[in-house]
This record gives sequence, structure tokens and C-alpha cells, in this order.
Amino acid sequence: MTTRKQRRAQRERQRAERQRQRTERENTGRVVAFFVWSAVLGVIWAITLGVLTGTNLLIGSVVGFAVLIIGWRDRSTDFAASRIGIRKLATLTGFLAYFVWALLLSNLRMALYAIGPRSLLRPGIVGVPLGDMTDVELTSLANTITLTPGTLTVDISSDRRTIYVHVMDARDPERIRHEIKHGFERRIKDIFR
Repeated sequence: MTTRKQRRAQRERQRAERQRQRTERENTGRVVAFFVWSAVLGVIWAITLGVLTGTNLLIGSVVGFAVLIIGWRDRSTDFAASRIGIRKLATLTGFLAYFVWALLLSNLRMALYAIGPRSLLRPGIVGVPLGDMTDVELTSLANTITLTPGTLTVDISSDRRTIYVHVMDARDPERIRHEIKHGFERRIKDIFR
């Protein structure tokens, strides 16, 4: 017959063992997340260079790993604790696919503007209302808009509620607002939240 003290000690040992296993699983997940992010940064590096070779992937992964190490030491950006998981990676992949599609469509539009009559061009600045966004999200949105041909981020209001975008065809500002809000802004928020 076990005494109360023995049962309590056994429960404490079991609790300590469960805690040790949980910590071990979390550490394994952090290491995997670290290497997944490193690989993703390596692919981004190679795509940015325009040549998808093994050497570029390796160099990009090493550079990405170094960036992650620096960020981890800084502790201001806890990459491992972000728990990217498969869902975050799928969200990032979805955003990149959407961005490539938007890039192709924008290039096609710009080609049509170049060979078409000048009367099609109605350049203008469109104010796009924004939701609550962090600095990183706002910077990512502004850069994404600027990278898309035919659009340029001009300014962000002082209250950070409106982004002003110069577009080559401002005949339908509601369509532009919709494309930015429900295209880029929503997907960027999904990545960082």
C-alpha cells in the first residue's frame, strides 16, 4: 500500500517527465522552423538573383541562416517562437503565387498601355484606406505595391490609415482599392499574424 507521500512524489515525477517531453518537442520544433526559414530565405535569395542553381540556393540558405542567428541573438525577433508551421508556410507560398500573378497581369497591362493609344492612360493618385497594420506589415505592403508595374506608393498618411498610390489607370479607383485591400493587404496580414 502506497502512502500519500509516495503517490505525491510519483505524480511530481510524472509531471516533471511530461514537462521535459514538452520542452523537448518545442525545442525540436524550433530547430525545424529555423532550418525551414533558412531554406525559404535561400529560395528567395536565388529567385532574387534570377538564377535558380544549387550554389545560389546554398549561399542564400547560409546567408538566411546567419540572418536568423543574428535575429535570434537580438531576441527582438523571436523567429523560433513564431511557430511558422505548415499553415504559415502555405500562407507565404499563397502570397508569393498571388504576387507573381499580379506581377504578370500588371506587366500585361503596361504592355497594352505602351502599344495602345494614349487616351487609355488616366494616371492618378488613389487613396486606399488601411486597417490596423504593424510597421513591418505596412512596409511590406508599400514595397509590394511599388514592385508591381504601373503602381507606386507615394505616401502614407500621418495617422497610418491611408496609403496613397500612383496608378497608370485611375478611371476606376474602387477597383484599385479593392485589389490592394483584398489582395495584398489581407495576404500580408495573414503572413505576419
